[in-house]
Amino acid sequence: MKHKSVISYYSLIAAIIAATPAMSAVRVNNISRSNARAYNQVNELRMGTVAGNSVDGAQNQAASAIVPAGVGGVTTALDSTGAVVDLPITIANADLAQKIAMGQTVGRANMAALDACARIYPDGEFAWDTPTAGAGRGGAQTCVAVVELRAVNGDGMGNDVVMARANVAADDVIRCNIDDFPEYGYTTAVENFEFPADREPTVDDVIAQMNQEQKQNAGLKIAAGAVVGALGGNIAGKSALGSDSIVGTNKEKVQSSAVGALAGAALMAGNSYAGKVGGDVILSTGVNAAAGGVIGNMMASGNSVLRIESCDDLGGSCLWGTVQQTKEFTLGDNDEDNVHVTAYYDKANQESIVCRTKKDQPLTGGVVANNCTKTRLLNIYIKDTGKSVETLDREQWRILNEKQIPKFEYDEKKGSIKPTSGAVFYLEISSASEPDGLPVRAMVPGVSDKAFGFTSNDWNKWLEQNKQTAKMYGRDGQGKSTGLLDSNIYKISDFRPSKIDAEDGGIIDINNKARLKSTLTGAGVGGAMGGFVGYQGAQSDINDRYVSEVRNYKDSLTSVYCITGKRYLGQYNETIKIPALNIPDAE
Repeated sequence: MKHKSVISYYSLIAAIIAATPAMSAVRVNNISRSNARAYNQVNELRMGTVAGNSVDGAQNQAASAIVPAGVGGVTTALDSTGAVVDLPITIANADLAQKIAMGQTVGRANMAALDACARIYPDGEFAWDTPTAGAGRGGAQTCVAVVELRAVNGDGMGNDVVMARANVAADDVIRCNIDDFPEYGYTTAVENFEFPADREPTVDDVIAQMNQEQKQNAGLKIAAGAVVGALGGNIAGKSALGSDSIVGTNKEKVQSSAVGALAGAALMAGNSYAGKVGGDVILSTGVNAAAGGVIGNMMASGNSVLRIESCDDLGGSCLWGTVQQTKEFTLGDNDEDNVHVTAYYDKANQESIVCRTKKDQPLTGGVVANNCTKTRLLNIYIKDTGKSVETLDREQWRILNEKQIPKFEYDEKKGSIKPTSGAVFYLEISSASEPDGLPVRAMVPGVSDKAFGFTSNDWNKWLEQNKQTAKMYGRDGQGKSTGLLDSNIYKISDFRPSKIDAEDGGIIDINNKARLKSTLTGAGVGGAMGGFVGYQGAQSDINDRYVSEVRNYKDSLTSVYCITGKRYLGQYNETIKIPALNIPDAE
């Protein structure tokens, strides 16, 4: 027979270490049973006093057949005329049945007593038999209710199945629990059924179990923490130049792996041996710092930073980017083609639109320009600002968005531009350049990185100060110099730094310098709040677990019930009382 656990729980680390089964059962066990107990119960039943003995009771007792509940009995007998009499209930003792049919009263037993017994629950199953359960177990034969313990859908096919039977005397009580039924009254179905727990779980049960779960498989948890920590450290480590792999074996990643392994192992050791509350406080302090950093990294936003890498062959660090020959892009009237050329820039998508509106073509419906197509332009300056798109930082763009300057929307299907007041818009371009040749990979030496990254504003300031002396070198994919670029062909003003945006990379990208500040801020907040969060979280876990287990326990009770005949008596673990036998003028 299976007994259902009060608490079933699998921790996160048990899920990670799936190869090791989690022993997470808190059992509120049924009392133990043995064959010796069952043997004694049977003997007690057989040696019990049989009701209905007269002066020669010893002879009657020896001749009487004691039939266990639900097995059989006498339901008819012959009266004094030899006619067959239907008895109101089953009588286990055939001799007693015969005497009652003849109109005799033996002890308390007579036809009136049998009628009264049957009337206790007209839809129940009653007998005159030896009680096998309750306080009167093993006593003299009397009016008993044949109580069955049934499992709802016990066969898995929608049918309720009898698990055990017992005789309970009138005016006696029995708990609707498998342990309160005699083992010899069990059916074969009982061995394959999981019964509800004997009692409702307590908060102490939950805490004790969760403390035990915290310590289980500590060695494997620590090893798993080291592995996960090492992997996390490796991922967070700086990748080798030219490598896009999330993991690596370069020096920086190996060092990060070692630090991560030690931190992960220490964290899991503290968590495993400190119990539920203490362990969660320890774990939460570290995990919340890491989680806060990750969340900060995921939620990072702000200015882009520029890519600066070591370039030892040029003596220090270099700003990476590309340079391209350009030529001025002509805006305004083009008499040769009879068109008026205008251009517009969309900051959100960093794309430009060029329109070649026919001078002799009327514009309707609010359209200010047509024959528009997306075109790549460089050195773009926004009308009414006097600034290039590279020099407008995030705050300036925000202010620009709020200013009452003309804003436009682009209808790609119609190829037209018209004014808009929407959140997505284009701004008119006052001047720009267009590419004249292919871009070349380049880098500018002497540019030093900053703690939270080198921004476009920093580059603009640096360029203003070093415009006359700055040099550009070609570079290969590994960041090695391919030689000084001809300043007559490639101008420093046409150098476009490689940007690292907060939005670049995956959902989590620890290497992204544009997210560094947000990552560190998140880690600091997470670590500071970790202990408090861990304590509150542990208490919440215990409370939630307790509520859940009580709910599961109460729900499990509805799967088993007690019944006599067709009369429902109660659900599992309820105490059931059989009404007293009321025999009018019985004596």
